[in-house]
Amino acid sequence: TLRRGGGPKGTLRRGGGPKGTLRRGGGPKGTLRRGGGPKGTLRRGGGPKGTLRRGGGPKGTLRRGGGPKGTLRRGGGPKGTLRRGGGPKGTLRRGGGPKGTLRRGGGPKGTLRRGGGPKGTLRRGGGPKGTLRRGGGPKGTLRRGGGPKGTLRRGGGPKGTLRRGGGPKGTLRRGGGPKGTLRRGGGPKGTLRRGGGPKGTL
Repeated sequence: TLRRGGGPKGTLRRGGGPKGTLRRGGGPKGTLRRGGGPKGTLRRGGGPKGTLRRGGGPKGTLRRGGGPKGTLRRGGGPKGTLRRGGGPKGTLRRGGGPKGTLRRGGGPKGTLRRGGGPKGTLRRGGGPKGTLRRGGGPKGTLRRGGGPKGTLRRGGGPKGTLRRGGGPKGTLRRGGGPKGTLRRGGGPKGTLRRGGGPKGTL
């Protein structure tokens, strides 16, 4: 035993394995490289034969993930998970949803944007499909109010409440009266002025 190893005759090298272990690994004969696996494990991974790269998976795991064969990328999912998400095959993007979830939302297939709603929720609201805007109301609520469809403005009333008042449809101004109260008073229709009396009190 001419050399540094403590094995049987002919162990010429640094490993403490059986005869012919020429290199640093402690595996069986012919382990030429750094891994401790069976014969032919040429690389850094500790898996079975042919694990060429950093992952510890079965044969052919060429990349950083620890999944089955062919997992080329960073995700730990099944075969073909190319990107950062941990979902099933074909999840190309950051979300963890099913196949084809291309975007940041965690909803079902096709949720392209920031909302977590069902398919096609393109915008910031969490409502049903097509809620394009900031309100959390039903479909078509385009603006800041939380009312039903078509509430385009700041008031929380029914459809068409275009202005600041909280009254019924058509309340254009600051008063909370019925339709057509154009001015500051809270009286009936046509009270144009500052008093709270009947019509015509200027």
